[in-house]
Amino acid sequence: MKISMEAIVNIYRQAKLVYSGSLSRKEAVGQAMQFGGMSDASARDSIQNLHYMLAGRKYARTMNIEATKYFLRNIHADFGTAGFQEAVSAVKLHIEYYASLPNGGMQVTLLKEVEKLEAEFGAEVKTIFPDELPDPTRLVEGAKKTVTVNAYERSPAARRMCLERYGYGCAVCGFKFTDTYGDLGNEFIHVHHELDLAAIGEEYEVDPIEDLKPV
Repeated sequence: MKISMEAIVNIYRQAKLVYSGSLSRKEAVGQAMQFGGMSDASARDSIQNLHYMLAGRKYARTMNIEATKYFLRNIHADFGTAGFQEAVSAVKLHIEYYASLPNGGMQVTLLKEVEKLEAEFGAEVKTIFPDELPDPTRLVEGAKKTVTVNAYERSPAARRMCLERYGYGCAVCGFKFTDTYGDLGNEFIHVHHELDLAAIGEEYEVDPIEDLKPV
């Protein structure tokens, strides 16, 4: 089934309501089916993909190029530069994942469209993996790099160690995404600093247990 732009606009709206907790995934899929123009599976995938995009995580289910572009544009409008950067990282991880599949391949057109949006919004996003850090024995965070705004690099290894210690419940209120969203919320949580990286403005060696907390 070819997904219309009207259906894409509608499913983004529904997915955003699910993300905010205003609507259950089941209700959102039901409304998407009532609206029409999209299969049940595509609706579920789109809702889940928005969740992954805002977390900067790889997603496995492919959306068409128009849907991906629409999601990225509206994530930038609704969640700002930080949300856009996370979403671009997620799309690039998806492209890498899809290229690694036996029957996959490099999604060149999609990658070009993502790069156009990066140029348009003036923020080049680079996915940083733990083995790309200068010294893997030092958990460095807060290195400043010049984009349209000042962005601060974060250590994936430090994030992992923090979550291994504290788990995926909010350190402030104890909320767990899996309790509300089931499998959709699996391993989803933001990790924040006790100290403001922007206030520090330079690299420092982070203690994943003392300096970071899941919220």
